[in-house]
Amino acid sequence: FLKVDPNGTMNIRDKAALVQNKENFTNSGIVTIERRTPEMNKYGVNFWGSPLTQNSNFTLGNLIPNVNYRYSFDLRTWGTDGHFVRETAATVMQPAKGYILEVPLTFPAQNSGNRQSYLANFIGTPNNGAINIPLYTTTRPETVADYSELNNLISNPYPSAIDASKIIFDTRNAGKVDGTLYVWANFSGISPDVDSPYYNPDYNQNYSKDDYIVMNIAGSVHPINPNLAQTTYQYISSGQGFFIKSLANNNTIVIDNSMRVKNENDVFYKNENKNSNGLQTEYLKKEIEKDEFKQIWIDLHSNNKPVAQTLIGYHNSATNEYDNGLDSKILGLKASDIYSINQNLKLAIQTRNSFDENEIVPLGVIVDQSGDQTIKLA
Repeated sequence: FLKVDPNGTMNIRDKAALVQNKENFTNSGIVTIERRTPEMNKYGVNFWGSPLTQNSNFTLGNLIPNVNYRYSFDLRTWGTDGHFVRETAATVMQPAKGYILEVPLTFPAQNSGNRQSYLANFIGTPNNGAINIPLYTTTRPETVADYSELNNLISNPYPSAIDASKIIFDTRNAGKVDGTLYVWANFSGISPDVDSPYYNPDYNQNYSKDDYIVMNIAGSVHPINPNLAQTTYQYISSGQGFFIKSLANNNTIVIDNSMRVKNENDVFYKNENKNSNGLQTEYLKKEIEKDEFKQIWIDLHSNNKPVAQTLIGYHNSATNEYDNGLDSKILGLKASDIYSINQNLKLAIQTRNSFDENEIVPLGVIVDQSGDQTIKLA
């Protein structure tokens, strides 16, 4: 366990990590944990989570004091902002709960040509041990139609990265979650050209659902961005919030120390370049006991510019039907988009059992511009 003397100081710098193996020990003392966001513009948003105990009384105002909007997400509520719940600066951050905050109001304007990062300092006692996370579903028709995959906003509760594959395949969580994680990347910024969300048609500017990274253990599909390489994005960094879909109402999943990793805490909010490397974790080799994944990313280019992406993966633990944790649905159709089709489902990620050069995998393509349209391997 960790014990910091009342007169002592302990700082965990950005990209560093504190990993603890023992579950049944309670930390004590005050630690400062740094997390730096990517460079962003005014009105940009990040999905956050706290690596501190609730008794630390660390608030959203402590996280970022000078913002207009702070939200959480709860399927049990409904209001002007749909299931998004407006929070205040006094809201104490709960372990494993996700929060959405704007960047400080002092950040450069979106069209200024300048961007700025934010250094957050979490000050309190680090979380340790197992944390139970309640999950919910809804039958509200609007949500089912437009936001069916984004239904629980949770977060990494530790001062270290966690392995997303372990959340999905832990036996205590089996059959409880869809197996897809949706991580907000905020590439596009806010725009008047994006339609208002289903729960409020009167917003003048909106964020795009196209800005989510879709990830499962087979790999990930990200918004088209020149700074990102194709990769698995297997890890969730400290302080990171993300959406996950529950398969039943009033589910509870567990995150614990066995899911923590000592490295991979250097890519916050997934807005930086990271090399492609395939899934090669000891966990997958031990628990699934199969060969590593093979991946083919397919891009749609319109007038020589990449506009959309889909992923076909191969792994001998997969069937050629829909598999939780291996296949992921699209969040919604973009104006120009590409996806694969299986069992009448539009998939951002599809994992097949084995590669066969004679196999046909149907693709769906939508384009909204005249001119040259090209489908190519990324």
